[in-house]
Amino acid sequence: MIPAITVFLLFILPFIYLPWMNTPFEPPKVFVAEFLIQLLLVVTVWKWKKIMVYKPAFIALGVIAIIGIWNLIQPHEQLIVFGNVFRLQGTVLMVHLMAFALVGQRLKPKNIPWMVPFIAIVLLLLSALFIPPNQSGRYIGTLGEPNALAAVAVVLFPFVFFYSSRKIKIVTALLVTALLYLTGSHSGLIAFCIELLFVILYRRQWRLRSILAICFICIALSYVLPFIDVTGVFENRLEIWKTGILAGARYPFTGSGFGNAENVMRTIAKANENPVQYAYVDSAHNVFIDWFIQTGLIGLSAFIFLIVSAVKAHTRSKHIPALVAFVGYITMASFNPLSVCSLVFLWWFLGEGIRAEER
Repeated sequence: MIPAITVFLLFILPFIYLPWMNTPFEPPKVFVAEFLIQLLLVVTVWKWKKIMVYKPAFIALGVIAIIGIWNLIQPHEQLIVFGNVFRLQGTVLMVHLMAFALVGQRLKPKNIPWMVPFIAIVLLLLSALFIPPNQSGRYIGTLGEPNALAAVAVVLFPFVFFYSSRKIKIVTALLVTALLYLTGSHSGLIAFCIELLFVILYRRQWRLRSILAICFICIALSYVLPFIDVTGVFENRLEIWKTGILAGARYPFTGSGFGNAENVMRTIAKANENPVQYAYVDSAHNVFIDWFIQTGLIGLSAFIFLIVSAVKAHTRSKHIPALVAFVGYITMASFNPLSVCSLVFLWWFLGEGIRAEER
């Protein structure tokens, strides 16, 4: 049961879509994800399944949990326990995701049938074609937002590419390219290119650590793009980042709480009279700035430690598809707020570093 639930969360969750609801995209996915994670917890306790942990990473996880609880009892303005009605990415979801990192099945990428993510990519493309695009003409599929759709496609790609035939590899790459074109996601294109760079260097038998170093340097260099953007393709990201950093500085050590970024950013934007105050912005559009706002420097440091621990664990286990997918994820998350589907992948990835048995 545990492997089946984990596979569902990773590959089937993106297709939970209830068109008759006022908010048909994210809330149903969040409710299903939370229910399945609760079910995983029940099964784990029922079977008395022992969880082996890497103590430093487990302590970092505990620090994040304590900060989350601390912020719940603080008088921050309009602290949202469940997150806004569009995403529901508040404290409740974060607690579930941390639990998933502990009890989710440690699936080895090679044990995931390539057909599952391949069918998922095909269905993503079909959903993009059958569900009307947004007002900007960008396709949204069952994710409800073009960059979120692109992110899921980019994350799924490596799980097909490494264990399928040559023809399937080509078809998959073309399907992902088509999705990126339909979504008009520039960050998705950057993420996909960095993934392909990883694949090329790996095929040329470069050292894995060298490949990761090059990919992370490319991601870091991509941060320069909003500073030199003259066409507006990054949609005011620079102003949003600046506002987010100022919002994080308001509560620099423990942050303002999960789900509360939009409230603090709105206050800062109005106080500084910058253009962000005239748009609805519920995220800093950068995963690290979001963590700075919500958990402060302490929580951000713990989060980065979990990432480093997970990358080391996957590198040691040679989980190449997971590493490629993470490179794609972190690129997308550097420029966009993402769906709960991408967050589930992130915490599954981090779980390898938290639950590793040997060091």
